[in-house]
Amino acid sequence: MPPRPEAYYSEYLFPFFESLLPEGENLAYLCRALKLDEHDRFSQLLCLAGNDTIGDVTVRRIDEE
Repeated sequence: MPPRPEAYYSEYLFPFFESLLPEGENLAYLCRALKLDEHDRFSQLLCLAGNDTIGDVTVRRIDEE
């Protein structure tokens, strides 16, 4: 996704970011261990892909004031 001044917003996780998450039993185990909602892909991405992503991609929470 190209950089732009305004933030990207979506009701679903873009396929590129979905591919950064583990699948199947691995994802279910991590969700249980970390007490994450198994249906909340955004929270999973923030928790699981925060420090280990592909290339120049950074996943981090933006705290709005």
